[in-house]
Amino acid sequence: MLKIGLASLLQEISGHYVVHFFSGQGQTTANSDSVSPFVPLSVAGRSFRCELPRLPQQSAASETSDTYVAQLRSASLRGRCLVGSIDGEKFEFQLCVGETFAINGQVAFHEPLSQISAGYGFQQRYKSEALHAHLLCSCHHPPPAEQAACDLGQHVWIQEKLADDLAMVVGFQGDELLLRWTQQGQARGAFPMAHTQLRAAETGRTCAPREAKQKHLIQAKRHSEHLSGDDEHFAVELKAPTCCSTKEMEQQEAVISLLTPLEGMCHYAQNGWWTYEICWPWHVRRLHFYTTNDPDAQILREFTDEDGSSTVITGATRTELGANGGIIGFFGNGGAGHPHIELRRALARGSSHGLARTWPQEVVVQLEPGDDCRIMANNWLLQISGPGSMQVTGIGGSFNPVHVDSASGHLATATNNPDACDPFVERFDGAVLLVKRGRCFFQVKATNAEDAGAVAVVVYNDHRPDVSISMEGAEELLLPRIPSIFVSAEKGQELLRHLGGPALMSKVGDEYVQLSEPISAHVIFRCGEDFQRSQTCQVGDVVDVKLWVKRTLENPPSLPDAAATEQELHEFAVIQAQADSASLRMLRGQVLDADPGNQSLLVQWLGEQEQSVGVGTIPGMNLDKEPPTSVPLAAAFRDGVRCTSPRDVWIEKLLEPYACNAEFVVHVASLCAMPELAPKKPQEEQGINCQEQTTKIQQ
Repeated sequence: MLKIGLASLLQEISGHYVVHFFSGQGQTTANSDSVSPFVPLSVAGRSFRCELPRLPQQSAASETSDTYVAQLRSASLRGRCLVGSIDGEKFEFQLCVGETFAINGQVAFHEPLSQISAGYGFQQRYKSEALHAHLLCSCHHPPPAEQAACDLGQHVWIQEKLADDLAMVVGFQGDELLLRWTQQGQARGAFPMAHTQLRAAETGRTCAPREAKQKHLIQAKRHSEHLSGDDEHFAVELKAPTCCSTKEMEQQEAVISLLTPLEGMCHYAQNGWWTYEICWPWHVRRLHFYTTNDPDAQILREFTDEDGSSTVITGATRTELGANGGIIGFFGNGGAGHPHIELRRALARGSSHGLARTWPQEVVVQLEPGDDCRIMANNWLLQISGPGSMQVTGIGGSFNPVHVDSASGHLATATNNPDACDPFVERFDGAVLLVKRGRCFFQVKATNAEDAGAVAVVVYNDHRPDVSISMEGAEELLLPRIPSIFVSAEKGQELLRHLGGPALMSKVGDEYVQLSEPISAHVIFRCGEDFQRSQTCQVGDVVDVKLWVKRTLENPPSLPDAAATEQELHEFAVIQAQADSASLRMLRGQVLDADPGNQSLLVQWLGEQEQSVGVGTIPGMNLDKEPPTSVPLAAAFRDGVRCTSPRDVWIEKLLEPYACNAEFVVHVASLCAMPELAPKKPQEEQGINCQEQTTKIQQ
């Protein structure tokens, strides 16, 4: 017999194996008449007789391969529920692909083991005691989708009003658009308006939605050979873009065909202040959404603090567009033409059960330039002219309106409200308002100043060390329509000696950044290893949940009488506002159960040490002891993707524009139908049993 090492043994056989060593006589290998070969092995001076794994029968291997191919081809349709009619009859049926077929109150369930591969497309069988359905998916090329005339961030005008009375689309509410006036001095809150009453300011097109193009066609008929008996048999034909043969197409044509399910839909991922929007085949852009409070939201948790004050926690599910951060790039000729697509070999990006997988190829689209890289120009210059003129450099707020580059007016301050944290009693029309840091968010200072008529805000530091790298905003607060900058305490004291002087505030670029440089960006579309995910957020996922936390004082202040001074009225208003305000928090938890029908998740909060400092804590709650909580699906996010998003497309990874470069990686389940883009079938671990021998191996 030949003495070999363990490494040599594993080198002789392909795949992934786990070797089990048994000592003594307590374990035995297979019977001696087994068809599996045995190999002698010597490890650390001890002798073993090792049984190699049996090779699967050819028919079983073929069936497994066909099933995997069918899973790839049906990946983008899995879980999608479609309604169709029976040919020549008035009955309707519902097919939830990969799950159920239902008609006349009867339900048949998908049989995974009977799923087989066709020449292209896929076949599935659904079965119950009295109901059988055979599904065949075949090719369908739907017409291209049209871009909405009035999308988020676009300006519109109301047909009954003047054309210069513009509003911005900030959200959707059923058949209506949510609008907010763009001009300073008008009402700040969002209001609904019917699509039919609006027109796009840029193109003049009506905002009324056009008829949606059908991406999937479905019909069924009864099997004529099964008309006898009580059982009902149906043949169901589903037509979809992912069931077209890609072998007869050019690569670019095949990829564009498989990306058809993306058309007409935008996909989002939040990363810090900005949310990134990918709308195929039109554009990639960044937007800022702020979260609005819903007074009718379901209460998730309620408790009383030690001081007697009560705390109420609700899910934060409502958002409105706050700012349009500009277009990062276009997919080919502004979306009007086909983009240039490149297929390149991809590296392994993940693993499953410890086994590395690789993707043969991925789709890379280089975006055509969009807006200039304005986000890098975060420095501002404040110039005071007249006697004793001076110049001050400041840091612009992240919440500043993106396309406002300058503001001018006279420099002013408020002695009775120096930090601008309270609503102003007096007016500051046309002023550049100088305010002190502290007591409230930068955004609150700016919105209070805007409401008083100011055109810009200069915040100077207080006793704290200068923070010269950022002027961050708060997500739940409204965005001001005037710019703000932050300067040092020393410069602030100098500016106080120039009150009343003409002030010009303008955005300037860092010497290493050119403002005219466009963002260079590309998008990588691929079929990820998680293509069989049943839901965007499913059991076992770690999610971030946005929550509104409202604290009510035990002894609220009483309303001042008629003889109260202006200062007393002002103090009452401030305390009352604090008592009624709600703060936004983000808690991290693990999904224990998902109920898409009820639009909820059952979440177990992670411990205090696993939460984000400040944002992920709620005074009065001990997260280490909190029981599981049911939260709204719309309030939860997985890696920045809202849990209500489609399960077949999501933004996996994004590199925010840094030095005017950006990269996005997007999982698209429909690409799994193309063999060149599909991940290889994972190999299952197989066992090699090695029984220790009582006699030594012959040399």
